Amino acid sequence: MSVSVMDSGPVEDVEASEENREAAEGDAGRQNGHSDGVTSSMAIQENGTEDASLGLKRAAADGDTDIDQQTNEPASKRRKTGPPQPKNPISTLNELRPGLVYKTLTVEGPSHAPVFTVTVELNGQIFQGTGRSKKQAKHSAAEATLRSFLQFRNASDAAQALGLNSSGVQDFTSDVSEETIPAAAGSRPVPVAEASSPTPASTPSASASPGPSQTSKNPIMLLNELRQGVEYQLKQESGEPHAKTFTFQVTVDGQVFEGTGNSKKLAKAAAARQALSKLYGVIASTPSAVLHHMPISTMPNLHMPQTLADNIAKMVCDKFLELTSGNPTLAKRKVLAGIVMTNEENLEDMKVISVATGTKCINGEHLSLKGQCINDCHAEVVARRCLVHFLFSQLEKLADTTENGVPEDSIFESLEETKGYRVKSQYKFHLYINTAPCGDARIFAPHEEEADQTDRHPNRQSRGLLRTKIESGEGTIPIKAGADNIQTWDGVLQGERLRTMSCSDKIARWNIVGLQGALAAHFLDPVYLESIVIGSLFSASHMYRAVCGRIEQTIQGLPPPYRLNQPRMNQGSSTESRQPQKAPTISVNWDCEESQLEVLNAMTGRQEGENSSRLCKRKFLTRFMSLIERLPSMTEVDPGAAKHLSYGEVKALSNKYQTSKRAMISGFARAGLGQWIGKPMEEDSFYI
Repeated sequence: MSVSVMDSGPVEDVEASEENREAAEGDAGRQNGHSDGVTSSMAIQENGTEDASLGLKRAAADGDTDIDQQTNEPASKRRKTGPPQPKNPISTLNELRPGLVYKTLTVEGPSHAPVFTVTVELNGQIFQGTGRSKKQAKHSAAEATLRSFLQFRNASDAAQALGLNSSGVQDFTSDVSEETIPAAAGSRPVPVAEASSPTPASTPSASASPGPSQTSKNPIMLLNELRQGVEYQLKQESGEPHAKTFTFQVTVDGQVFEGTGNSKKLAKAAAARQALSKLYGVIASTPSAVLHHMPISTMPNLHMPQTLADNIAKMVCDKFLELTSGNPTLAKRKVLAGIVMTNEENLEDMKVISVATGTKCINGEHLSLKGQCINDCHAEVVARRCLVHFLFSQLEKLADTTENGVPEDSIFESLEETKGYRVKSQYKFHLYINTAPCGDARIFAPHEEEADQTDRHPNRQSRGLLRTKIESGEGTIPIKAGADNIQTWDGVLQGERLRTMSCSDKIARWNIVGLQGALAAHFLDPVYLESIVIGSLFSASHMYRAVCGRIEQTIQGLPPPYRLNQPRMNQGSSTESRQPQKAPTISVNWDCEESQLEVLNAMTGRQEGENSSRLCKRKFLTRFMSLIERLPSMTEVDPGAAKHLSYGEVKALSNKYQTSKRAMISGFARAGLGQWIGKPMEEDSFYI
């Protein structure tokens, strides 16, 4: 005998509440009994004449519930001992995509041995399972759905199957809990005849696509639930006994995923995050990655692929370890930064341009009137100066071959309508910092959820303000509104604290005037960051506000091609725990045009022995004077006249750059965020 419901179409299981409860609880052993036990319990409630103990005895006699004779308590209620059992497929699928509906498609076979067929729809694809009971059929359907996740070659395909649009707009500021997985969007009905195989889903609408799935669940636990039995192997252990760094690998389906951290637990979690991102399209956020509120209308498409972010972070960290291996003094650092260049025409062509460390600024008494010191030795600032060094080297190589035009292997191309050059569109620059930059991007409590309404009291306003670094110390302080913020040479020498703009503020400036600086701007269009990757203390909303969002409504009058750049951003899977220790006073730097590290004393801004850095203002001006005689400049500066100009005067001739810088300063002031503070004017008055 066969019973079928195909004529009437798919029907929902009448026991929907029981199914939802099974998916939530996930462990068959926790259910209250089989159908007979449930029937007995219902009969007891209807008659109202039999007491609870009699009902329990009857249930025990039917074999549905194991009763403890002493406690008169079902065994399922007692605390279980032994290792925790893995969750069943229904529970695992429900954690990834809650709210899925299981439908009973057919019931076939004789009444004493029926065969159930159950289907579940996920983003337009229908998966089915069969079994001797509805529960077995549901388990089979859930297993088929989970197995389909691993049939995709890349994370974007898996994300599409999950109903997650990895390329859509990502709202980092949603107040929804991090455990929430977006619901499916854009699914379509599929005929029963197609249920035997997965059917491609229709394209979800852009407005309904919430972006990659995020969860704060422990990534090691989640990966183990999805792929039981994965093993982690310790690949490397480095560093001093009190500050070790561990590297672990995990292999899933022949793919190796690697993570690093200050502890074995952090390293394993980093490896698991990479596997979850690549195989399932799930971003396992760190516990401290709290999402804070910001209007969605102000958020562009910021999210970058997790795999790319992890590759950038790994390349910078690996290069630093390679450069400092065998020298624990140089390897000791608090903040590490670097810049990576990618080629969109060849995704395997990724190159580390610069690496730097440092957390200190120059002592005021060591300022130089000859441009021979580095004022700010914070890692991200030095890494940017290394990029400028790289750009000058590329311009010099270009000058060597100008007779035959721009060579094919150059990263530059000539401008069509004017003199000068620009970086070819396929080359992108990515900044990695192992922690949030000092200043506005780091002014939040990482373990606290913020209220929807920010405190708007003027005396308590702190978010978005321009801030300055503390001389001979760490951290920043906000700039006082209305105060005299002009620094003088004699005042600093007499003891006035030297103030330097925070790294958050400087990155915001680079997103307007470019990374290349005023000198290189004589030859180049602005060079902007494609993305920023943060290792720890990452809050997307705070980071966005700090590097571009706080002045997007007030910036005006930028001359093309200058613009307000909005870089993509993400957090690397490998994070570092907080290390309360004194920061070293040295800053090391390297770029791909050099073979060895340069070591600077951050307090003097020079190399040991009072030698000036290759990154100092004087060295850059010397290289500019050489290039102005060999390459055409878009500012058409006369090479003969340039030799008689000071460093500050040459920078002032870069008209569009200076106009953009003034627009930036006005934008901050118009937004009520403070006045930009520069160094004493005498510092830029030197000649070659």
